[in-house]
Amino acid sequence: MFKKMIAVVLILAIFAPVVLFAEDVYVTKQGARYHSLDCSLIANKDKEKITQEDAKAKGLEPCARCIGKELSSKQTKEDLVYVTENGKKYHQPECNLIKSRKTNGISLEEAKAKGLEPCRRCFPEMAKAEK
Repeated sequence: MFKKMIAVVLILAIFAPVVLFAEDVYVTKQGARYHSLDCSLIANKDKEKITQEDAKAKGLEPCARCIGKELSSKQTKEDLVYVTENGKKYHQPECNLIKSRKTNGISLEEAKAKGLEPCRRCFPEMAKAEK
């Protein structure tokens, strides 16, 4: 009996941290990305909570708007601007012009190198300076 209790305690000690510290993310039924709960792209959609590890195991990518791509140690989510596939401007993540559109997060330097201009709504000072 004592050996069984020790075995159970050891199993819990090994697996409990994995379960307790697994980060939860949210997915939609047909989505190809996983999101944080407050992401505007899934705000009014049916979503399911799963662990980030399960999302990655299913082949889902992180949402570039709310989670960001795998960022280098020098780059943070705040350093990104957001662009649409065929857009000619770059935006802040909360910009209403891209709220329900598929976007990708890229660095400001990359956006400028591609010849993209700042959005007049979310970068008003930068847009004035460009003219």
